[in-house]
Amino acid sequence: MTGPGDDRSERSGDRADDAAGDPRSLLVVVLALLPWTVVVHPGGVDLVFGWGLVNTNPLGVVDLPSYLFVYTPGPRSLPSRLVAWPGSTALFVLAVASASLGVVGREDRRVTAALLALAGLVHLRVALGLVRVGGTALPVGSALMLGTAWWVLGRPAQ
Repeated sequence: MTGPGDDRSERSGDRADDAAGDPRSLLVVVLALLPWTVVVHPGGVDLVFGWGLVNTNPLGVVDLPSYLFVYTPGPRSLPSRLVAWPGSTALFVLAVASASLGVVGREDRRVTAALLALAGLVHLRVALGLVRVGGTALPVGSALMLGTAWWVLGRPAQ
């Protein structure tokens, strides 16, 4: 145990423990599990995740690669609002990779924050493109990514 005046935690130099215990780093990973856009329409609710789509009526799940290459003629055939989806996912994966470098004390939080902010902004294009007549698209993931980017950037340097 350390107490006031005991600088063992500062002397340890174990950045892995500091990064692993940082809830902000974990939040970046948790974002992958949350829906990025919630589309509410008269027929039900659709959830857009970084990894795929979940339709609630009827219940169904389609992963992103299947959506791009099995259920459509390919990314070139899609409107730009839907091509932004894999772009935001790629930026998010890079943000997770950047954040994971924090475990070994090598993260540049500015890079992580910038990648998260870009992923959030690009996915906002997806959410706005999914607005349907009589429906609402809620850009939950964009808001959370932008908020997390601000939080990551605002944390004290390790």
